[in-house]
Amino acid sequence: MLVDIIKCCHKYHELNAEVGLPERIIMYRDGVGEGQLKQVFDIELKTLSEGLAKLYQDVGRGPPNLTYIVVTKQINTKLMMMKMNLQNPPPGTVVDDVVTLPERHDFYLISCTARQGTVSPCSYNVLRDDSNFDADKLQLITYKLCHMYFNWSGTIAVPAPCQYAHKLAFLTGMNYGGHANANLSNLLHFL
Repeated sequence: MLVDIIKCCHKYHELNAEVGLPERIIMYRDGVGEGQLKQVFDIELKTLSEGLAKLYQDVGRGPPNLTYIVVTKQINTKLMMMKMNLQNPPPGTVVDDVVTLPERHDFYLISCTARQGTVSPCSYNVLRDDSNFDADKLQLITYKLCHMYFNWSGTIAVPAPCQYAHKLAFLTGMNYGGHANANLSNLLHFL
């Protein structure tokens, strides 16, 4: 993962030479089980932070402000609106108090409408936030990213970068048998 992030930073620098490397990086990490959070925090996040610090140090800059959020889609939590005859909450509903853990910076977000049955929110756990975003701003960014998926005109359950990662991983694993052609790196060829 670190190698890919560094490649992305180099490409950003190449395309935005007057700006240089990004000042702020927001990462959404999917596919982490509840029991793996400590490992992700202790190993993955530490390795990523050290790698980015070295990259930025090599160009004479301090490390970027890193925001690292773990997304969990497969949860058993259901949210209902009590005052509305137990209806599903509307898209954009955020719950970040009472049912969340007090020792964490986490929230639930309902980003799309359930066509049938009870809507399932996604859980977001902010493991690191060097940018010091206030909770409302981070939740709004997350919700808006659920509108940015090119293959769908409405909202999707997870932020678009997570959905793109799922699609790319599936296509690569099923068809390429290895890495994709480097000429495809800047294209959404996997959609």
